[in-house]
Amino acid sequence: MNEIEKILRHYIESARRYAEATEKGDYRACNNNYRIIKKCESLLHNSNRMIMLERFIDDPNPGVRIWVAYDLLPLIPQKSMAVLEEISNGDYGIHCLDAKMTLKQWKKGTLVFPYISKS
Repeated sequence: MNEIEKILRHYIESARRYAEATEKGDYRACNNNYRIIKKCESLLHNSNRMIMLERFIDDPNPGVRIWVAYDLLPLIPQKSMAVLEEISNGDYGIHCLDAKMTLKQWKKGTLVFPYISKS
């Protein structure tokens, strides 16, 4: 397995664990997995491989789909917004709120992508 595939695997595994921790209210697990996701985002962005997340945009886990859609908003906004809208209008518990807030911030232009430098 090459380095990019390892990063993608860590990203997806951490997104799943983050979603599970969110559902359980386990903030420590959320924080730990958040840090891993952010590191993976940075590595993918810096190697121009962020678009490789697209193959996970239809993952069965809504938490994974939210993270992937968030990271792909700057690259494929229409597809990412459609995924977030589907989750926000579905029966996904706490994940509905995450998707709604992500969409709201994106539409307002206030969504932050920390791995993208502002020049």
